[in-house]
Amino acid sequence: MRAHPELFATRSDAERALWELLNWGQAEGGRETRFRALVLLAAFASLRWGEVTALRRCDLDMAAGTVRVRAALTERSNGQIILGPPKSRARLRTVSIPATILPGIAAHLAEHTRPDANALVFSASRAARCAT
Repeated sequence: MRAHPELFATRSDAERALWELLNWGQAEGGRETRFRALVLLAAFASLRWGEVTALRRCDLDMAAGTVRVRAALTERSNGQIILGPPKSRARLRTVSIPATILPGIAAHLAEHTRPDANALVFSASRAARCAT
């Protein structure tokens, strides 16, 4: 929507166009399943990169269809990545997850996320854990 604002009058128009491209096979959504859920959750729940990458399994309530944003990963100028509070104005909040992407999130959790509550939802490896 930001790259081509003249094409979409509203956010819902942009989201609908994205889903149509995916359904028509004009957007790739099936090859690398590890990052598909990350992109869908970030886009449709309006999470920042640092917020979505800091999510732990305990932050997701699949039954209620919500995600609690409690932390964010931030990269310092020296390359160090630190865990801290979200920097958005809303900061700590609970956000709804659209029902249409819940099956994709559930599949990601089953395939790519360790079962313990503190496991990072999106990690580089199955062994990665949040330090807090």
